[in-house]
Amino acid sequence: MDNLQKGAELNQLSRLLLDQAASNWYKALAFELVAAVIGLVPAFFDFSNDTNVGFAIFGCVFIAIGYFFRLRFDDVYDRAETMRRQSVLSEGLDWPINSVQFSEWKMKAGKKILDAFRFNPRAPDYYETQEDAGPKRILQLTIESAHWMRNLYFRMRILMWILFGVSVCMSIILLGLTPFTFVNEEARFAITYFVFLALPILVSIDILGWALKLNRLYSSVLEIEKDLNRAEQKTEVDLPEVLRLVSEYNCQVVSGIPIHKQLFKWWHDDIQKLWDER
Repeated sequence: MDNLQKGAELNQLSRLLLDQAASNWYKALAFELVAAVIGLVPAFFDFSNDTNVGFAIFGCVFIAIGYFFRLRFDDVYDRAETMRRQSVLSEGLDWPINSVQFSEWKMKAGKKILDAFRFNPRAPDYYETQEDAGPKRILQLTIESAHWMRNLYFRMRILMWILFGVSVCMSIILLGLTPFTFVNEEARFAITYFVFLALPILVSIDILGWALKLNRLYSSVLEIEKDLNRAEQKTEVDLPEVLRLVSEYNCQVVSGIPIHKQLFKWWHDDIQKLWDER
């Protein structure tokens, strides 16, 4: 197997691992949310002490499961990103992959991922570029990748801002009901108490933080994509400049938010259409 074939295989394995990592990230978030809701329930109902202890145990179990999935995410995501970066260098520049390292990555990917790879090999036309291995090829590979990532971040940040806006509006609406006379004293206390308890949950989820981070990531990837396009227009493509831009792009992507494969499927056709109309 030559370097280009190894790079293509490594790229597909990294994509499958990134899907797995994203799934772990969203599972962790879901379990942490459920744990938070479990913590809210005893505050509004007069349960016995034994029942409250049961809720506390369930809450701890869900938090522990959430942390397990977060640890799984960190491990899988780091490995997948390393594999992805190596695959780009091998596919773009025909750089060799150490045979022992290649075997180690495949072993650590696990049977589930390897089986998925056998049934879902990467399409031959996954990348549009037809250039031979060299500076221009890796440049075009990165341009295409940046196009997809920028559009995914653009849509993801809109989703985050919508979620943040809904949570703020709901809090304002609930608190806005308390001064009205048709709301009795008990209901006012319950509303205020609910918002008070829900605030730490909203802070821990950090929707606003992710929205602001996605704003920054989107802008950074956009500027890098512009620089990549300018480099492509030059008569002679300079390898050191290309590697610098590829490195800058990788630094942004590695710190990004995981995109669930279902979200990717929803947005795929629209982003593909934008690429085809470039």
